[in-house]
Amino acid sequence: MRSSPFCCPGRCTFRFRSTSPPRGAGKSTPTPTSGWCSPASTTPAPGQTDISHLTWQQAIEAEPLADQAACAPTQPAYIIYTSGSTGTPKGVVISHRAALNTCCDINTRYQVGPGDRVLALSALHFDLSVYDIFGVLSAGGALVIVMENQRRDPRAWCELIQRHQVTLWNSVPALFDMLLTWCEGFADAAPEKLRAVMLSGDWIGLDLPARYHAFRPQGQFIAMGGATEASIWSNACEINRVPDHWRAIPYGFPLANQRYRVVDELGRECPDWVPGELWIGGIGVAEGYFNDPVRSEQQFVTQSNARWYRTGDLGCYWPDGTLEFLGRRDKQVKVGGYRIELGEIESALSQLAGVKQSTVVAIGEKKRPWRPGLCLWVRLSVLPIIGTRRCPRSGAGLPERCPAVSAPQKSPPARSLIFFSIAC
Repeated sequence: MRSSPFCCPGRCTFRFRSTSPPRGAGKSTPTPTSGWCSPASTTPAPGQTDISHLTWQQAIEAEPLADQAACAPTQPAYIIYTSGSTGTPKGVVISHRAALNTCCDINTRYQVGPGDRVLALSALHFDLSVYDIFGVLSAGGALVIVMENQRRDPRAWCELIQRHQVTLWNSVPALFDMLLTWCEGFADAAPEKLRAVMLSGDWIGLDLPARYHAFRPQGQFIAMGGATEASIWSNACEINRVPDHWRAIPYGFPLANQRYRVVDELGRECPDWVPGELWIGGIGVAEGYFNDPVRSEQQFVTQSNARWYRTGDLGCYWPDGTLEFLGRRDKQVKVGGYRIELGEIESALSQLAGVKQSTVVAIGEKKRPWRPGLCLWVRLSVLPIIGTRRCPRSGAGLPERCPAVSAPQKSPPARSLIFFSIAC
């Protein structure tokens, strides 16, 4: 079960208790001030296993297993939790066979081998890290670890790329944009080392391929997509030049042993150019949501003996078979590569004292509309005190319940007697 020590307390406690692991790996022994892993939060619920922690020092000193553990391809390899509209995260169960199919295809398709190194920018609870670790290492490549205080520091990235001869980049588009912006402004040639750039998890700016090729004209710029429920990625589109008529970077074509359908509300195939919901099929489809048969049945369907995941994304096919992503059909948004269910934030807000009604919307930047933030409007059960910031403080409980990426960063003062906003 993949998680992060920087995950918000409520979500991490839920993840550990719902999966009941016998032992978790952490940086240090829990202390009363160590957030979600404090003694109070790790007290087991009735019938569940106590959550103990293994320090890195203990892990280093431990002896390896005498024999390799027996494992069937269909057994679960990992569980990654995603946002849920009811306020309860969904644990996506991926089998060894499904994850291996994606990793092997990418390694073969882009000739990943012993000479390659990737910068490990993605957090462990983000599925891009699955390929960083198991995909690259299985091909004989190396993983360049980024310290936690360097995860958003492009200068540090450049130093690591140059020092360790990094050849592969795998991240959300916003981070690669940060790298290029730094290198363009400070005349840093680090992107020249990157022979292949793989971007996914969010809208990709139309300017990024040309900016990358300005550093390395023969480099491979690969736009990828899919869902956590379909084993990291399900499609890829290698881009040399962005045509003038493109309105967005397309999804491209399915990966090996994976399939896409574009269907209407009755599950029928849509003609070319006609928008419909994207369904993903093939080896990569998840086993379902952990201990959640109701939502599993809603999202994973079987037609003609084939199993499909209903993504909730909208898309269409071009006449040449290219798949174009058109956005979401529900209230999910992507922020920093993370899928966020706006209903989950609204549900968390409704549990705060003094909140009568709330709504959450995604807002974009003028220059980068594909990079959204979140704005919350809250109706209070008690009129706020004019000239103070007392009411916005009711949002202080959000980090306990919501994904860290969606937690409010600042609380501007109230603009009326009823509504105020929290910018994220």
